[in-house]
Amino acid sequence: MAKQNRKPGKIWNNGNPPHNWKGDKVSLGGLHAWLGKHLGQPNYCAYCQTTDIKKAKVFQWANISHTYKRDFNDFIRLCAKCHKRYDLGRLTLNIDNDKENVL
Repeated sequence: MAKQNRKPGKIWNNGNPPHNWKGDKVSLGGLHAWLGKHLGQPNYCAYCQTTDIKKAKVFQWANISHTYKRDFNDFIRLCAKCHKRYDLGRLTLNIDNDKENVL
């Protein structure tokens, strides 16, 4: 089906997911693609508060619980430096799972 013929917002036919829908068993790449589609590309770091692309060239979605579920509240925007430190256990985030703080 041509892109211009698709109805906006229509996801599933007859309420059934597509045959290749994996739900919470999605791969890491698929999960990040899903996040990017729904939340967009992050443009600041929630830890060091930088928005300067000269200081932090890349901003990423970091998984808070390291369980990689389809839950928007389980992700936070971080620059690549803070994301790496967080994944290595060298950075502690004080998060109260309030959607305003996470997104």
